[in-house]
Amino acid sequence: MIANFDKIILSVNQEEIDKLTDEILYLWAKNLYALPVLGFFYTPVVVKNNFKNVPREGTLAFPYMSPGYMNPEQFFIKK
Repeated sequence: MIANFDKIILSVNQEEIDKLTDEILYLWAKNLYALPVLGFFYTPVVVKNNFKNVPREGTLAFPYMSPGYMNPEQFFIKK
């Protein structure tokens, strides 16, 4: 999508711009991207079985865009 956007910025051909825009919109709809702009937005996170002490729930809400609020210093790998 970013590559298409970069091409759109440089293009002067309206047909090419329309084609690239359609591709971006298709990819956006196909992948169902979501932006957490209102409140908390829960999302699944994959954690390896031996990676322990990771909270069962987290959020991608703007103030928490880092795992820092989940106390990663308490995460550990069980051998």
